[in-house]
Amino acid sequence: MSRTPLILLLLLNATGHAAEIAFVEPDTILWSGEFRLADYDKFIRLSERHPGFSKLKLVDSGDGDASVTQWMIWTVRGPGMAVEAEGSCIGACASIFVNAATRRFRPSARTYLHMKGAHDGKSGTLVDDLRESARLAGELSASTGRKLSLEVAFKSLRLPDPRGGLLIYALPRKSGSGLAQVFFCKGDEPVKPGGCGEIQGATPESLGVVTPRGR
Repeated sequence: MSRTPLILLLLLNATGHAAEIAFVEPDTILWSGEFRLADYDKFIRLSERHPGFSKLKLVDSGDGDASVTQWMIWTVRGPGMAVEAEGSCIGACASIFVNAATRRFRPSARTYLHMKGAHDGKSGTLVDDLRESARLAGELSASTGRKLSLEVAFKSLRLPDPRGGLLIYALPRKSGSGLAQVFFCKGDEPVKPGGCGEIQGATPESLGVVTPRGR
């Protein structure tokens, strides 16, 4: 599959689903789905039963409650905490991932991060909270050591179309390593990915989104 249809497929299939949360030996809690209050309660109970957990694996995760998102951001900032993304990681998931102490991006034909603002689930309109967008953009930029500029982070969060934002995806190679590309998508064209332009020379590592190997 060529890269252009792949981007289109990812954006069209980016739908939320009920959360599944489970402990995976030896030290991982897996979270798949959206970030709702009831799911956070389940996460807290699970983490209390496994106090030695040090890795959060996000698999096909999406948006969610703003408070839960912030609580999860505080959790993953903890010392020694690692987060790995697999499959789609959209909106709230992307914010949690980028704020983690250590961030890993599993190469896969379907693994991608979509950094975007919060949009109303019914109307699809942007939740127009300028102060909150500025706060979250500052957190995202700071977590990457300012490699992801405040301007790009803020712009990604303020696009009115929920398909717009910063899109980072990885394609597996035969050697087992990943080929990652970074796009900025406006999302205002009737057919995607016409509004996605590749950011030349940018990689998840150069933007500080993914922790360099060996760290």
